Amino acid sequence: MTQELADESKLLTTITTHKGLFGIRSVVVIFQRNMESCSKPFREQLYSRTTSSSQVETPRNISTTWRRCYADWTGMSRFLNVLRSWLLMVAVIAAGNTIQSFRDHSFLSEKLYTGTPTLVNGLQARTFGIWTLLSSIIRCTCAMDIHNRMLYHITLWTFILALGHFLSESFVYHTAPITIGVIAPLLVASLSILGMMVGFQYMEESQEANSIRPKRM
Repeated sequence: MTQELADESKLLTTITTHKGLFGIRSVVVIFQRNMESCSKPFREQLYSRTTSSSQVETPRNISTTWRRCYADWTGMSRFLNVLRSWLLMVAVIAAGNTIQSFRDHSFLSEKLYTGTPTLVNGLQARTFGIWTLLSSIIRCTCAMDIHNRMLYHITLWTFILALGHFLSESFVYHTAPITIGVIAPLLVASLSILGMMVGFQYMEESQEANSIRPKRM
């Protein structure tokens, strides 16, 4: 228990020395200052972990930011997983078209190039099969390593080339009229291009979320 001194009594408890004025301090004040002095290194170490080059964040703000980023990152992962499954499915379909092209070249003249079936021969069918096989390998590889940006761009171009090929054969060269067999690859290529274009945004946000994820000490 402490008792505050009157103003006239404070003068009696003050001593003048060659280094300045000294007075009788309250025990509570002395204890508080000693505790602050002892705890200063721990407080500095605590806030040094949350200090960046531009700002200082409290542990609560860091926890809130991490929870928000984790939720966003989980949504991104779900979309990319769906895109992976789609690419794998399209790759399997392309591999099936490759087998069909090597087995019987009439598959192309009956399903795709129905406008001029006489132009379809065994050599053209095998060339088409090699093209679809290469596309299948690229798409399957991208499904396994979808965060590889170079591979992602190459896979996107396989769909752009396929879409351009069938559009030109349908409306420019008139070798592939619009039928069910032509609409299917046009639809697959269009949906794939749209999905991969959206995937660009998710890939960038996913990399940003990974960059700000707090590291374990």
